[in-house]
Amino acid sequence: MKSSEGKVFGIGLSKTGTTSMYAALDELGYRAGTFGHLKELGLDDWLRGDFSTDYLKNLDAVTDLPIGIFYPELDKRYPGSKFILTTREYDAWAASCKSQFTRNADPKGFNRDVRVATYGISGYSEQIFRHVFETHRRNVEWYFRDRPEDLLILDVCAGDGWEKLCHFLEKQVPQVPFPSVKPGFRAERIVPEIVTSTGLGEIDPDRSFTFVIPVRNPLDSKVDDYRTIDTLLEMTVRSLFMQTYPNVSVVVCCHGAPDWAEKYPDRLRFLDVSNHDAFRPDQNHVVIDKGLKYVIGALYATTAFDPDLIMLIDADDYVNVELAERLLRVQAGQGLVDGYVINRGLHVRVDVDPGSAIRYEFALMVRDFDQTCGSCRIFDAKRLAARIREIDADIVRRFTVWPSPDARHAVPVPESPVQWLWDVTTGRRERPDNLVNLLGRHTKQHGYFEFRPVDFVGAAKGCGHGNHDGPRGGTVHWQREIGRIPIDEFLSTFGLPYQEGSFTDEEIRLAKAADKASGRIWDDP
Repeated sequence: MKSSEGKVFGIGLSKTGTTSMYAALDELGYRAGTFGHLKELGLDDWLRGDFSTDYLKNLDAVTDLPIGIFYPELDKRYPGSKFILTTREYDAWAASCKSQFTRNADPKGFNRDVRVATYGISGYSEQIFRHVFETHRRNVEWYFRDRPEDLLILDVCAGDGWEKLCHFLEKQVPQVPFPSVKPGFRAERIVPEIVTSTGLGEIDPDRSFTFVIPVRNPLDSKVDDYRTIDTLLEMTVRSLFMQTYPNVSVVVCCHGAPDWAEKYPDRLRFLDVSNHDAFRPDQNHVVIDKGLKYVIGALYATTAFDPDLIMLIDADDYVNVELAERLLRVQAGQGLVDGYVINRGLHVRVDVDPGSAIRYEFALMVRDFDQTCGSCRIFDAKRLAARIREIDADIVRRFTVWPSPDARHAVPVPESPVQWLWDVTTGRRERPDNLVNLLGRHTKQHGYFEFRPVDFVGAAKGCGHGNHDGPRGGTVHWQREIGRIPIDEFLSTFGLPYQEGSFTDEEIRLAKAADKASGRIWDDP
């Protein structure tokens, strides 16, 4: 069966810049996917040689294995497509493959099937990998020998980038650097090596990481312009899907899926609580509103994605692109108590044009980041589930059945369990040891949870856009400043699109003076 919809296929072998190519195609506006998305789709029929199923109906562009070995079948299945062969100097490629394949020499499931389909083995063999590397390029060039307009050979590791790619795809060159999102050939970042462990473990490829985001009711009296919240939320979601570890998901507990939802992978879900009395406008204090939504989001994530780690994150904050990979690796090597806390992070001043653009003005490193920002806690999913069961032993069963998501990843939340959760927690929500209260606030956690600190810059708080609660109103905590980070390093580290310029030192001085004049700066206790 053919499809009349031409696509863009990155058909290079893994470790040839396929993740950079995925990020570049995403930047160019394609609905792009890579290995993690393909793993979620399964591709069972394709791996058996049957290409009748249209697994890619919701994607415009796809990179990485097993796409690379299916180029003849995809050419017939999707006529009019363009093909990009990413390549790399052999010794560097082989060293990278050997490192990965020997760390996880006997994978299971999809990972094993793809390795065997590509190399004939699941482990590493110098002789076999050299043969596949050389013959793959030769076979691709021969296949397209009479159609040079349909094939581009690109060495992103050697510096090939926007000019070649955009000429081939007939796209305008973006005013951002070409993505470089894999260790070994990424732009300089501010992240030191993690030192919280005595030995780092290997990641089982089936392990996963979920971010849970609560979003306030658009009709709350404190919401001046919900378009600002929506604009910030999309940038947060976009940055989360730039994680170097592919098996991540994002659950947003909110009041309706936004129009931009369809641009993102299926592992993004919006839990719609807009029809529930428990979440009427101004119904809850912000701490209780967040806490209830975190509980609902964690319960849904457990059913839908079975994550190993769950991070609670605000809708205007960002995390280091290596966070999931680093913490899953440490977890595999050490085990956990309740989870991790990020106490090294940034405050980033944000200027928002509602419904349109975001500009990052400056980024400050602050001490005791976890005392300033709610996006600082990562829970072991099983331990968090056990704590949630403290609300009621039957709570997990009540939230087991969920409707399927619609085209915009929206999941209507069943009314009965939400109302039950509201009722069962009434009267004890303000108690400091109540889980809803604990999850809704982030300070003074250490008496109730045992977290291990993360010794790298793990998260960033978006400040100054006018949608924060509290006496500071979301301004930068100037008293905690311990250093400044160039904006381009902040953007690279947190998976955000490049921008030109930021505040000068004089503009930062004036911003600090303005905040001081507003009365929102005082000495920390």
